[in-house]
Amino acid sequence: MKGHESYRPRKPPHVDRAAPAPRNPDPYTLDHIVPFTYFCDWYRQTNARTLSKNAEVNKEELQESFVKYRDDLLARTAKGFVKEHMGEEWFKEKYDPVLGPQTRNKVITYRKWLYERFMEDMNAGQFDELTLDGAAGILFSGV
Repeated sequence: MKGHESYRPRKPPHVDRAAPAPRNPDPYTLDHIVPFTYFCDWYRQTNARTLSKNAEVNKEELQESFVKYRDDLLARTAKGFVKEHMGEEWFKEKYDPVLGPQTRNKVITYRKWLYERFMEDMNAGQFDELTLDGAAGILFSGV
């Protein structure tokens, strides 16, 4: 036929209408936490064979499974975090049972010294000229 374009289907020809919906990736293989609704969809897809068509998974079971998943993910990520930062100085100062108390004592001593220095300066009148607007000796004119 002259002047007529060839028929173009609405969907690309490689799309199979009977193909199953794509599955959500397993949350246990991801390195970030997934939302509860995502987890529920994945859980229903994964357990579809064991669930009857009319049986609905109760919310308590889903919540319990999600809490187990979340706790497992947090444990895995914490282990990776510890392994990654174990040799760094800040990590040792904060979490090492020997260095931690020593570092805390140094910080406490330094803060006490800063407080004493501040009180000495305040008693000596170092801060008498300060105003609420932060400028020493200049009063707010209200303009």
